[in-house]
Amino acid sequence: MEHKPARVFYIDWLRVLAVCMLIPYHTSRIFDFWEPWYTKNVELSGALSWFRKFFDPWGMPLLFVAAGAATFFALGHRSG
Repeated sequence: MEHKPARVFYIDWLRVLAVCMLIPYHTSRIFDFWEPWYTKNVELSGALSWFRKFFDPWGMPLLFVAAGAATFFALGHRSG
């Protein structure tokens, strides 16, 4: 019987956190004042604008790192 390595749960929770942040992030785009060419609400929010600006630099890289780490661990004990 082949020994299966233990699951790395923090990678799962990192993926859950990254995906759960997608809904508030994209919803806040309606209320921010950074990019006027998107559809906007009449009333804009400074707080939501800064929330979105805070997540801009690392949101997409976080998704790619989490997906890459999950793939690395998933394929680590498989062979061609």
